[in-house]
Amino acid sequence: MLEELGLIHHQILRCIDESKVEPSARRRIVLVASALKQEGKSFVALNLAAGIASSGARPVLLVDADGAAGAMTSLLGGNDRPGVLNMVASPEMPPSAVAIPTGIRRLSFVPHGAIRRSDVPSGSTMAQAILRLAAALPEHVLVIDPPPCLSTSDCSALAGVSGQVVFVVDAQRTLTDEVEAALDVLDACPVTRLLLNRMQLNTPETFGAHGEYGAPNAT
Repeated sequence: MLEELGLIHHQILRCIDESKVEPSARRRIVLVASALKQEGKSFVALNLAAGIASSGARPVLLVDADGAAGAMTSLLGGNDRPGVLNMVASPEMPPSAVAIPTGIRRLSFVPHGAIRRSDVPSGSTMAQAILRLAAALPEHVLVIDPPPCLSTSDCSALAGVSGQVVFVVDAQRTLTDEVEAALDVLDACPVTRLLLNRMQLNTPETFGAHGEYGAPNAT
């Protein structure tokens, strides 16, 4: 699994380096999306962010743009901290006010944030706040964990400011028409890669099939 994730984060970094998308801040925004909930989207976002940061290639900002119960902010204990919603409500707020350092060097986390329900922003407003974050942190890769594509319109707006999408598909559950509908939502993004999660493979072409190389403590 570590080797598979390593391949993906190398592809992400190569795409950033080769991208011609404007504005340049957009090139460093990576949207990790899925059609439905519980497809492994947050798991992939967290592990890709941690992998890129741990490699030393670039510092990473992991942003919870979902905010649902049980989403990234809850899992990482940031429910009482200001986050991306607060940046939307206060455009002058600096990234340092919302970015939380983690136990992984060069990886910081931005919670969803807490504001009054009547002030919850539209997806386009949040997308512009994320673009401001990227412009203010020119060395960082921003990994965005949004709501599922088929639950709100937020993913469409976020795709419009993202340089690339990693689209997570539960290989055992998600239907083809659901994948196609979600990809239509993401069509504003210039680069979309599909990541099949929970695949059952038993072939000699998979990592680990030819000896115990790499990280000996990986499970």
